[in-house]
Amino acid sequence: MRIEALFTRPRRQSPYAILFILLKLGRNIVRYGWPALLVILFNSKDSPWTTVYGLFLLFAVLSAISSILSYFRFYFYVQDDELIIERGLLQHTRINIPFEKIQTVNFRQNVFHQFLGVVQLEIDTAGSARSELSIEALDRIEAEQLRTFLMEKQVPVEVEQEEDARPRQTEIFRLTIRDLLRIGISQNHLRTAGIFLAFIVGLLENLEEFTGFRVYEEIGEGILHFSMAFLLRTLVLGAGLLFLSFFGSMILTVIRHYNLRLWQSDSGFKLEAGLFERREKSVQLRRIQFLKWRQNYLQRRLHLFQLSLHRAAGLQNNETRQAISIPGLRQDQVERVRKAYFPGFDPAEAQRSGISRRVIGRRFLWIGVSPLLILWLVKWNQWPVMIGISIVWLCSIWLTSIRYHRNWQFWIHPEGILTQSGIFGRQHYFLKWPHLQSIQLRQSWYQRRKGLVTLLFYTASGVVRLPYIPLQQAQAIRDYCLYTLESRPISWM
Repeated sequence: MRIEALFTRPRRQSPYAILFILLKLGRNIVRYGWPALLVILFNSKDSPWTTVYGLFLLFAVLSAISSILSYFRFYFYVQDDELIIERGLLQHTRINIPFEKIQTVNFRQNVFHQFLGVVQLEIDTAGSARSELSIEALDRIEAEQLRTFLMEKQVPVEVEQEEDARPRQTEIFRLTIRDLLRIGISQNHLRTAGIFLAFIVGLLENLEEFTGFRVYEEIGEGILHFSMAFLLRTLVLGAGLLFLSFFGSMILTVIRHYNLRLWQSDSGFKLEAGLFERREKSVQLRRIQFLKWRQNYLQRRLHLFQLSLHRAAGLQNNETRQAISIPGLRQDQVERVRKAYFPGFDPAEAQRSGISRRVIGRRFLWIGVSPLLILWLVKWNQWPVMIGISIVWLCSIWLTSIRYHRNWQFWIHPEGILTQSGIFGRQHYFLKWPHLQSIQLRQSWYQRRKGLVTLLFYTASGVVRLPYIPLQQAQAIRDYCLYTLESRPISWM
C-alpha cells in the first residue's frame, strides 16, 4: 500500500529530464534542419541568408524555452484503476490508461542516463502503434517501483504477500564477447551493405549542389557506356562495401547486444542489453501471443538461434516493434523458453503433417520460369548465353523448391500448433490456441482447382500461416480451433 500511496499524488519527472528534453530538441533540429544549417555555414554573413540565420536562431531559442516549460506541465499519477498523465503548455491534455490495457513497462538508458542514475520509462498498451507514455528521466528506484506496481495490478493476487517480497528471477542466458562475435559473423551482411549503399547515395544526392557530383547521372552514364573499367570499379566498390558491412555488422552487434542478459520469473521474462544505450524490456507469459525462432545458414553451422517473443501489436502492423528479439540462443535455451510458454506441449501427442507437393511446381513456375521469360524477351539475341543461364537458374529453383516442400512441416497439438519451414535455414512458429483471434481459409484460383487452401491464424501480434494443405484438413483444423475456443474460453491477453 505504501507504493500505491506514493503514486496517488501527481508527480513530476526527475529534474534531469530538462537536460534530455533539450538534447532531444537539438537532435531534432539537426536531423530535420541540417540542409539549412549547411547553407547558413557555407554562405557569407553579409548575404541574404543572414536573416534566415537570425530566424533559425530565434526559432531554436523559443523551442528551447517551450521545452523547458513543458517539463513543469507534465504530471503522472494513479487514480482508481488507471494511470493518468497530464501535460501540455498551451493546450492541456489528459491521458487515462487503464491498468488492463498496459502491455509492458520498459526502460531505456543512454550514456547520460547511466551516468546520472536515471532511466527513460516507456509504457506500451494494446492497440497503440507506438509507446503510449514516455517519461524522459525517472529515478531508477522510483521507476522500478512504478513498474512493479503496474504489473502487479494486472495479475490477480490470490495470496497476500509481504510488501518487501520481490518476484524471483533466474538468469537463464548471458552473452559474452565471444558470443557477440559469433552472432556478428552470422548476420545478414548483404542487408547491411544495402543500408550503407542507400545512405551513401542519399548523402551524395543531398550534397550534389556543393560537390557538383550527380550520382544518378554518373551511374546512368556508366551503364550506358559499359566498359571493363566501369565493371572493375563496380566490383571493387562491391567488395569494399561487403568488407565494410562485415565489420559494421560486428560493431553494431556488440553495441546493440552488449552484456545481454535474459531472466525468467514466475510471471514472464525480462531482457536487458546495450552498450551506449541500455534497453530493459519485460513481458508477462500471458501477454506472449506466439514464439518464433529462426536460423539462417551460418547460424545453423554455429548452432545458434534467434528467438522472438511476440506481444500484442498495435493497429498499424507493428509486429516487429512489439517483438522482443533474443539472439545467440542454444537449442536447450530455446527449449526452456518454449516450455515456460507452452508447458503442456508433448510431441508424442501432436499430429505431424506436411504441405502438398504441388507447391514445388508453383514455386518453379513463379520464381523460376516467369523471370526467365521476361529476361528472354529482353536478351533473346544473346541466346547462347541465355541457354546456360536458364539451365543453371531452373535447376537451382527446382532443387530449392524440393527442399522448401520437404522442410515445411507442422504439428497439431490439442493445445496449439508448431510449424517449421525454410530452405537453407529454419524458421519455427509456436502458437497456443487461446491466443487466436480469428482463422481464415484463403484460396487462389489454382488452389481451388486442386482442392488446396492456405490456412491463416490471426493473433494480436501477427499471422501464422499453413500454405498448400488439403481443404478437408484445413476445415477440420479450423473447426477444432473454434470448438476449443468456445468450450474453454481463455483471455488472449
